[in-house]
Amino acid sequence: MSFRTNASTSYRAVGWTFIFLGSLSLVGVVVRLFYGDLFFDFALVSLPVGVGLLNRRRVAWSWAVFIAALGLVVNALFIAALFLMKGPPVLSAFGKRVSDIPRPVALLSIIPFAALSTWQFLMLIRADVRRVYSPPCVRADLESQRKTGTSDIGSRSR
Repeated sequence: MSFRTNASTSYRAVGWTFIFLGSLSLVGVVVRLFYGDLFFDFALVSLPVGVGLLNRRRVAWSWAVFIAALGLVVNALFIAALFLMKGPPVLSAFGKRVSDIPRPVALLSIIPFAALSTWQFLMLIRADVRRVYSPPCVRADLESQRKTGTSDIGSRSR
């Protein structure tokens, strides 16, 4: 059984995850406004990026790759911080401290986000998905190379 998906399914799934995460961020910002906090969440950028991915915008693809790669780095830093910090991790909701949590619970809460960032990044950098977001002239060239089985890598003068 193959788990390989086509480009159309891949970029749509990634686009919808960006929209979902951006929507959650928007809800968090609105709730914090009701608490009297003026707060901007960087994840709000995910909302227009997800819409742009669904509309096949090259700039949205570039931002999505950047955000997914940034997610990989940030999750790695969070995991490293869990092992390096002296006190227990603190759970907060909407900027308010709720309680201390055990390290294993904190680690288990980071793992799904790290997996999501990894999946998004790997889907976005696939060759068939990159082809979707290539300019039309490049897309036509790549398509003709794929059909003929040829490549002009290294044959261009520099």
